[in-house]
Amino acid sequence: MCQEIIEIDPKHIVAYTYLGLSYKNLNQFKKSKEAFEKAVEIDPYNANTYYFYGLLYHKLRQPEKTIFECQKAVYLNPNCYKAYYLSGEAYMQLNKPKEALQMYKKCVAIKNDHKKAYYQIGCNSFRLLKYEEALEAFKQVRKLDPNHPGTLYALGVTYSKIGEYQQAVDKLEKSIKINLQNADYQYALGENYNHIGETQKAIKAYEEAIKLNPNRCDAHFELGMIYSAIEQNIEAANAFREAIRIEPNYIAAYNNLGIVCAKLGQHQEAIEFLKQAIKMFPENTFAYFNLGYTYAKINNHEEAVEAYFNMAISYSKLQDKRKVIEAFEKVVELDPGNACFHYCLGEAYWEFEHLKEAFKQYKLLKRIDPNRAIKLFSVIKPLKSNKIGDPESYN
Repeated sequence: MCQEIIEIDPKHIVAYTYLGLSYKNLNQFKKSKEAFEKAVEIDPYNANTYYFYGLLYHKLRQPEKTIFECQKAVYLNPNCYKAYYLSGEAYMQLNKPKEALQMYKKCVAIKNDHKKAYYQIGCNSFRLLKYEEALEAFKQVRKLDPNHPGTLYALGVTYSKIGEYQQAVDKLEKSIKINLQNADYQYALGENYNHIGETQKAIKAYEEAIKLNPNRCDAHFELGMIYSAIEQNIEAANAFREAIRIEPNYIAAYNNLGIVCAKLGQHQEAIEFLKQAIKMFPENTFAYFNLGYTYAKINNHEEAVEAYFNMAISYSKLQDKRKVIEAFEKVVELDPGNACFHYCLGEAYWEFEHLKEAFKQYKLLKRIDPNRAIKLFSVIKPLKSNKIGDPESYN
């Protein structure tokens, strides 16, 4: 039809434009581009032509060119809301949510009933951690289209992010009534049931998520965490094992499997799982703590001390002084006769400016290793003794 019109009127810009769109939809991109170029040649000031040209580049997944054509369109027609929306889509392809958000906002500023743009404002605000803005946008979508797919779920997960868990549950329950066969919805519902203390409902939701997607390792993991919290350790262990089967590098699953194995009295297995967690992440302070605790339970104080010592070193690298102190307190508790550990605990107290506690550790060090203590006191005594009294007076 367009070809016939062009034969009659070779300068019929609308015919060339629709011819270009037709070729685009048929994936005949070279012919589509030629048609749009001809339309631009006939009228270089037609905003719609540049917008349609942008659509072609969008289908070709060339976002920079899409944006460039849309910029021409809005320059010629500042009210071309479709060009702003298309620019937002192109920025999304470039993984630039901030720029995409700006384009979608410009779109709704012109056309305030553009539900797709409001939905994208919500999604991009969510990505940028602007949860209140996201909520308002998703609510606007609901006003414009109460049956818009995905909006109830989006509202639910957004309410969850701002700590309004009951609101999240209400929205997610409604979304599941509309779409029963969605593992994401069930998983999110499980998370929020757990937040409001509905443990059994949370378990059921995670189990439903797993039925819909058996390889969803995070659902297995969260199920394990709930079972562990309510001391159903066999079920917890099974859930963590399944998470590891699906994702062999799931560090948190190894760590928590180690914990429940220790609770079940399976200490050697626990030790192996915790060591595996540390092997994959050598600065894993939680795994070191649990490893030390497990060794202590079986009275292997030497290995427990080493684990707690490594935990302290890891916290030191993270510059978490309070945790360093707690770790060395554990070490000293397990091995009170070790001069090195008293020195380390003293240093940790000193760094945290717990000066009296620091000097008490140095006094204990003096009893165990007098030569080392004398050298130490010769350095530190003049520095801060005036603040806390004579360090020699601490027993």
